[in-house]
Amino acid sequence: MASETTQNDFQFSIEREAAWGTAISTTPLGLPTEELEISIEPNSHRFARSRAVRGQHEDDSWQDLNAAIPTASTTVILNAELMSIMMTGLCQKSTDWAAAANVWTIDSLAAAATVPTPKADNSGYYYTLVRNSPVGSEDVRITSAVISNATLSLDPVDNDGLLMGAFEFIGKAYTRGGTYTVPASQSSIATPYKWSGVTAVTWDGDNVLNDFVSMEMSLTNGGKLQGDIPSGEAVFPKWEGSLTLRLHASSFSEGMKGEAHSNAVNDAKPFVISWGDNPADSAGELNITFQGLITSAESSYDEGEVIDFTIDGLFTDALNMVQFIFYL
Repeated sequence: MASETTQNDFQFSIEREAAWGTAISTTPLGLPTEELEISIEPNSHRFARSRAVRGQHEDDSWQDLNAAIPTASTTVILNAELMSIMMTGLCQKSTDWAAAANVWTIDSLAAAATVPTPKADNSGYYYTLVRNSPVGSEDVRITSAVISNATLSLDPVDNDGLLMGAFEFIGKAYTRGGTYTVPASQSSIATPYKWSGVTAVTWDGDNVLNDFVSMEMSLTNGGKLQGDIPSGEAVFPKWEGSLTLRLHASSFSEGMKGEAHSNAVNDAKPFVISWGDNPADSAGELNITFQGLITSAESSYDEGEVIDFTIDGLFTDALNMVQFIFYL
């Protein structure tokens, strides 16, 4: 009896393109994920018809893909290799990000100063993503895909305590039914960033490591395709971010609650979480800094006595809303 095809038989890959609108399949990197969803939603149209009954009839409508924008989404276990791909794609830049002595510094401030125009001059970071099927000629591909949204999460229970990244893409073209990629080299998950490996957590320079429970950081560059039909230029018009931080209740975290009612716009404070030293200058080290204002704080007793803080990111010409420093 023939064996059944399962989810484990699929492979999902990503590769940076060199030219806008030109798919690539040279050295794709396999994504450590359970699923890569690639889809395109058709446009619906209706005829204006006069009938003797109220309501629409199924023959009054049709669908097409003219000017439709394909999308993709995936959630991956983050490691240094994927940080160098995903964070550069999120922050974007008209010139290449470069590591100094294996230390990458990727931030929203540098990105805002050098916004790329991929279609006009092939600058920036955009990718070919492939959902590779074990069945011949059944691959699904999205090309010239840019990251528009990302969510980083870390929890001692969820996802086995690993730092996870959920990413959303919009792309130029969607194709299916062919064989689009060479075998991908799989990104290693032997060296992830673990909750148990966190060495420092600070709020405005004060140590909250012993109180730290979990975090979820949501980031967007406002990425979209606009301009001439069918898919135009990729633009990144607005940086926004928010952080949900959960701390055990303590005298310090209780004091933090007062900031939700007393912040001025220029009172942004840094949240910093580190794996290893700060700055990160050896294998396995990562520092994430998020600048923001506490806008709400809510105590909860469902899972022990904890406080959930909502921190809205603040981004100006001189202030970095988010920065990632890691060693690769």
